[in-house]
Order: sequence, then C-alpha cells, then structure tokens
Amino acid sequence: MAEKAQLKAEGLAFGHSLQSTFKTVIMYSVEHPAAVRATTQMYDSLSKILSKAQQFTFGFLNKRVLINELLTDDSGLAQLESEFFRRGIGAITFSAGITLGEFKRGLAIVGTRPKVIEEKGGIQPFLQQNPLVGMRVLPAITPEGEDTVLQMNPESYLMAQGILGPGKAGGGPGLESLLRFVGMESPAEFAGGPKEALDLAGKATQAALMTPGADPRESLRALTRMLQEFTPNLLLSTMPAEKRAELGSRPPEAIAEILVEDLTADLAGKQLTKDPAHATLPVVQEQVVQILMRGMQATHVAERILQKLSHVVEEAHLPPEVFNRIRQEIMWVQLDPQEKYAQLMRIYQYDDQDFQRLIKYLQEAMAAGRVKDVTEVVEHFLQFLDSPPDVSRSQEVAKVLQILPIVTSSTTMPLLRRMATRLSKELLEGARNDMPSHQQVAKCLTAISQSAAGFEDFAVVNKIGLDIDASQAKDAARHRPCCGEALENLLPMGAFERVIELYMAKRDDPGWAKVVASLAKWLGPKSGEVVFLLLEKENSAANRLRLVRMCAPLLGGAAMEAARRRLSDERWYVVRNACTVLGELCDPELPVQLRIALRHSDDRVQQAAVTSMVKCKVAGRGAGLAEALPHLKGQALETALDELSFMKDPESVTGLREFVQAKTGARTGLLEKAVRALAAIGSSEVVEVLGKVLSDTAQPPSVRNLALTGLGGNPQPTAKKVLAEFVRAAPDDPLAIQGKKFLAPSVA
Repeated sequence: MAEKAQLKAEGLAFGHSLQSTFKTVIMYSVEHPAAVRATTQMYDSLSKILSKAQQFTFGFLNKRVLINELLTDDSGLAQLESEFFRRGIGAITFSAGITLGEFKRGLAIVGTRPKVIEEKGGIQPFLQQNPLVGMRVLPAITPEGEDTVLQMNPESYLMAQGILGPGKAGGGPGLESLLRFVGMESPAEFAGGPKEALDLAGKATQAALMTPGADPRESLRALTRMLQEFTPNLLLSTMPAEKRAELGSRPPEAIAEILVEDLTADLAGKQLTKDPAHATLPVVQEQVVQILMRGMQATHVAERILQKLSHVVEEAHLPPEVFNRIRQEIMWVQLDPQEKYAQLMRIYQYDDQDFQRLIKYLQEAMAAGRVKDVTEVVEHFLQFLDSPPDVSRSQEVAKVLQILPIVTSSTTMPLLRRMATRLSKELLEGARNDMPSHQQVAKCLTAISQSAAGFEDFAVVNKIGLDIDASQAKDAARHRPCCGEALENLLPMGAFERVIELYMAKRDDPGWAKVVASLAKWLGPKSGEVVFLLLEKENSAANRLRLVRMCAPLLGGAAMEAARRRLSDERWYVVRNACTVLGELCDPELPVQLRIALRHSDDRVQQAAVTSMVKCKVAGRGAGLAEALPHLKGQALETALDELSFMKDPESVTGLREFVQAKTGARTGLLEKAVRALAAIGSSEVVEVLGKVLSDTAQPPSVRNLALTGLGGNPQPTAKKVLAEFVRAAPDDPLAIQGKKFLAPSVA
C-alpha cells in the first residue's frame, strides 16, 4: 500500500509538471528557453520513477488519471486531459533508458497541433510517420468510481476495454461481453433463446481457453452475467437431466464454474484424443496443461477438472503416464510459492521440465516482488558453474539467457552484478577451451550489460567490458566472433547517448571520462554515430562546441569515420558539425576531406571548414585554402586570406594567383589581402605573379601598388628584372615612376 501511495503521489506530481510543460511546448517549442528548464526537470523526475521499474505509464481513461495500473481522480489535470483527447492520446508509456533528447523529441511530436495530426489520419498513422523512441502512445477508456487497481498491464487493459462491455447483439450484455472477449460475433440467425445462448457461450468460453494471453476469469465473469440475465433455471431446462441434477439450485457463480470446468476438461481431452499416437509427446501435453491452467485460473479448482480429465483419458484408452505427467504438472502449479521454492532449491541438475517450472516460478515471484527468493533460486541454479565442465555445459549456460529477461529490474541489480561476476570468471577461466560454452557466456554478459545500461548502472557495464576485453586480448583472432561482437553490443546506442549526456554533466570527473573512453572504444563506429545524433538535436552553438571538444578526442577514429561520412549529407548543419569534429580531431587528410565543404553553398559550412583548416597544422592546408578562395564567401574568405598571409606557404601560390587574376567581382580589399599573401611568400614563382598583377591596368591601383611594393622588396634576382621590364614597357604609368626607386641607378 505504501508503494502504491508513493507511486500515486509521484505520478500525479509528474502529471502536473507535464501539464505545465506541455502548455509551453504547444505555445512555443520544446527548444524555446521557456521550455528547456521545465523539460529537463521533468526528465529528471521521470528518470527517478523509471529507476524503480522498466516502464511508467501516465494518461487518462474516462475522466480519470492512469498511473501504471492505478486509476485515480485529479480534477486539476483536466486541461492536460483535454489536450491529450484533442490529439487522440489516451496514455503514454515511458521506457527505462529513454534519453533527454528522446524525451524532448517525444514531447515535441505528441505536442503537434491536433489539425496536423488529423490531416495525417489520426494519432496512430501520424506516429508511424514520426516514430517515438523510449515512448509509446496508447488509446484508453476506463470505468468510473473510486481508485481502481487494474488486474492486468495498462496496454492489455486498454485493448480489452475495446472488446469488453455491453453491445447490441441478442442475448444480453453478458453474452455480448463473452463473445467480444474472444472476438466472436453473434450468428445472423441467433434468436436469443436460452439453448442457443448456452451453446454459443460454450463455444466462446472454449475459444477463451484456447487463446494464449487471454484472461479466462473474464470469460467466467461474462458467463456468470449471462446466467443471471437468463436465470439459471431457464438455462438448466435446456440441459440433460443428469446435468440438471448435478447443478440443482446452485447460484449462477457456481454453475458458471462447473460449466467452465466441463468445457476445460472436454477441450483438453479433445487435444489428447484427436491423435492418440501423439498424446505422449511433450508438445501435446504442454498444450493440454496450458488449457487446464487457464480453466483453473478461472475456477481455482484443480481436483475436479483433473477428475473429469481422467475419465476422458480412460475412455480414450490412453497410457496412464499421459495423465500422470499432466497431473504432476498441474499439482506443481497448485503449490504455494514457498513449496515451489523448497522443491526448486532441492534440485541440482535441472531437466527440461524442472527448468520450465523454474522459469514460471521466477515470473510469478518477480510479479509478486519476492526479490530475495528470486535471488536465492537463481544463484542456486548457477551452481552448475562450480562443477567440472561437461558436454552439456553450453546448454546450461544458454538457459541463463532465458532467465535474464525475467529477473531484470531495478530491484534485482545486486543479483545481476553477482551473476556478471560469476559469468566473467567463467569467461576468463572455466570456458576458455570450450568455445560453445564460451560464446554463450559472452552472450549472457552482453545481456546483463544491456540490462544494467537500462538502469544507468554503467559501472557494471564497464566492468563487464573490461573482462570481455581481457578475454579477447588473449587471442584476438579466435575471440573476434564471441568477445569482439560482445564488446560492440555492450550497450544500445540509446544508452550510450545517455552516457554522453552524463559525461557532459560530469565533465570534471576524470574517472567518468575513462569509462566513457572505454565504452567508446568497444562500441567502435557506433559511438561516433551517437555523438552526431546528439549534435543534430542540439540547437545551442555553445553546447555543440562543448560536446565536440569533450567527446571527439575520446571517440577518436570512430568520430572521424562518422564525420567523414557526413560531409556529403544534404543537410547543411550536419556537414557543419562534421567539419567541426574533423577540425577538433585534426584529421591528417583534412585538406582532401574538406575540399567539397570549402565549396559548399552555405556560408556557415564554409566558415566551419575554414576554421578547422586554420586550427589544424596539417600538410597541404595552404594549397587547400588557396584553391578554395574563388568559392569562399564572406567571413570565411576573409579568414582564409588572413591565414594564408600568416602561413607564407609556397604551395598556396597557384590558388592565390588564380584568385587575383580571376577578378570575379572580389572586393578591392580582398584582392589586396591576396597580393599581400603572395608578396609575403617571396619565392621566384611569386615574382612572375606579382609582375603580371603590376602590368594589369584592369586591376585596382591599390592592388597594383601592393604588387609593386612586393616586387621591390623581393630578394629574388628576377624581381629587379621583372620590375625593369615594366618600367621600360610603360614609362608613363605613375607606378613605373615609383618603380624606378626600387631599381639600381643604372637602370633608373
């Protein structure tokens, strides 16, 4: 009760926060300064709730608030309910491990204007076009009244509400509920009489018993309502005399239970007798046990159903072991939890039947919150790891993979840590010469790592990674298919996105930086992809730069590969981010990689590319910048020319010459910078270029004057010769008169 009260309080607080934030997101956007702080605070509160469970559901059903399995009232959330209703949203389920970026994107999508959602065909088609990550949208209807705890998970309940309840078919609401529960329709010729209704109810109940996942208790309740509508005596009149005597004057509830028992035994018997030669097969007996268990789930009486089944088996002349095996399984189901616990703890070698019982016990115990019992039973099962390896070792380890999804929750993390320790020891010592077992152990450790990542226990992830890495290091080629693959799948990309978010928040923690570096190394190229996904979502230039500067060095080659792939992306901001990352990493092939980016149509991409070229002192950057000059614009062009003047790189002469001689509408000041850059180089090749600029009367006077000054100060012997030729060729040119000052007296 205390846990339910706490969940209710936390859920309602989350709802009120969501109502306020949702209003802001709708009015502005999820990235608007007014919404940023609110969404971050909401995400923090959601993370606390999800740290206790894998999922958290919040929404509205029939004017009531849905918080996981709890239905309650809160009139203060009416505005949020209205906004949900206008968009066709009943409830939203959040999954553990959802990142801040996924949460913000999800809010933006579900906050889309109702008209837009309607134009896309409604909420479900809209979400198919805009899939959510870490969030799931559900429709909903709910009964009215006091606080209600649903007897199934919210999604099952919401689907069930779509098929249960009164309808318009003959036979009354009870029969209609029963038919709808199993997806049946009333026959067109159905007259609504008691005999027809009872026959139809029998078929519907058998369908419910045969439907995996259906709750037979619902069919029993619907059958009871039908008996109440027709009155039992009216229905009994349609039955054989023997059955009328058995049922007598029992109340509708008891009659419904007996009818379900009869139908259960009859249906199980048909499964056994439809092919007697196969009645002893485990698969057939498993089907029979499932039918019987569904019947007992409705009536809670095992012995009467088994007695009825024994008569069927005897009449069909089936081997006695068929019934005995089924009876044993049913009697196991009837044991109380502590009796099951005691039996499982006495087993030291689990056969297939024992293991299936273990699986079902763990499911029941986890649902009941008996974490201590779950821990002890699982650790007892794992004792096979302490025995000498044999031919069945890999099969036993493979069973651990079936156990892990069942026992994974925030409350069982201590168990998962101990399982990881035992399996790591097995990986490094016990199974090194048994490759099938070794491969299964690696898969188990990967599964534990991914589970731990879902609860943000990255210390466990890192420890598992270190152990697998140590195993691979002993024989990299041999262990590439097992350990190498395990390292690459150590955690999902969404979880690594959360790692990066935490790294940004803990940027002063050197220990955490080492963890991030290790995880990035193991994940390989996928780690670089994650950073770029975050960059694409981040609107703040300061945050983008911080992300690049912090993460790029840690990711190294992975970030470089991801950046190179994105240089050809159609989206300008993706290319800009790629240029920035490559600059931060000082890609040794930067001039080649950024050649297209330097010629990009968007000024912001050009500026990012030039900035990266300026920052990195890699070979060929002078030529790369100079060749791009005719294509650069604005500040990017200014920056490139300034850098070329500073570099004095002889390899840049060709590009500078083409830029100056092209005169493609460049401003005089830019041409002057280009000539200064040429003059600063001082090579013999520059002398020729400056001479042509000086002789070109179409050039602005100030540009020609700079060329003259450059020639006059050039130490190359050819400089005086070029200058003298210009003076002789154009003696009346004002610059020729100035040029004489640089020549020897004999020439002057």
